[in-house]
Amino acid sequence: MVGSVAAVGGVLDAGEGLSHGAAGVAFLVWNTMLVVVAVAGGTALARRHPQPAAERMALPARADRVEIGLAGATIVVNTAVTWLGWWLWRDGTIDVSGTIDGTSAIELVVLVLVMDLALYLGHRAAHHAAVYPLVHRLHHRFVEPRPLTLFALHPVETAAFGALWIVTLTLWDLPFAVVVTYGAVNLIFGTLGHLGIEPLPLAVRRRWLFRWLATPTFHEGHHLRPDTNLGFYTTIWDRLGGTLDPAYELLHTAVSV
Repeated sequence: MVGSVAAVGGVLDAGEGLSHGAAGVAFLVWNTMLVVVAVAGGTALARRHPQPAAERMALPARADRVEIGLAGATIVVNTAVTWLGWWLWRDGTIDVSGTIDGTSAIELVVLVLVMDLALYLGHRAAHHAAVYPLVHRLHHRFVEPRPLTLFALHPVETAAFGALWIVTLTLWDLPFAVVVTYGAVNLIFGTLGHLGIEPLPLAVRRRWLFRWLATPTFHEGHHLRPDTNLGFYTTIWDRLGGTLDPAYELLHTAVSV
């Protein structure tokens, strides 16, 4: 634990000493690495869990140029958001500490639920008939998701998520470890949701907890039926909001892998 706190302190000290230009380069490299890790890891996972053709979504043989271009734009926007967050932290507007205590795990769970609700509401608004054609329809041109599809977003959407995250950090003082862990949770759920296959064993998916967690099948269903399964990490808000795909309860426990 002492070593972990010291490591966090070292990261914060290093970040505080960066110049504006050096921070920009560092965050560009960091956000590029996140995309590479998600795409490489997700692709490897999908290949380790082959499924019969009738049970999986057929993936294109080559990446779509639009998909690649949007992923590149996502890296640029996320770099700008990370730089803004860093600048606000150095300015004192955002406060993240290296302190981890007994409440940190609870803070992480609450943060995930709060962000899941905020993203659900934003996602539902993005599917409104007046808004959908302007921005979010671009992501849904990729009916058959794969890891790269996670980053194939309209820049406005990427910026909106970044703004939500910045506002959350401005209003809520969180331990740095909680912030980093939430980022990992977000990346993992996003990658799993765009695999195009269901890698979780049937025995795992039938457990009580996975009735409430968003499985890869959950988000795959959203790409097939865009008005359903709007949550990101859980199924809670879709159940309460009446947007859960009626077939999901059967689908996510029906196919053995």
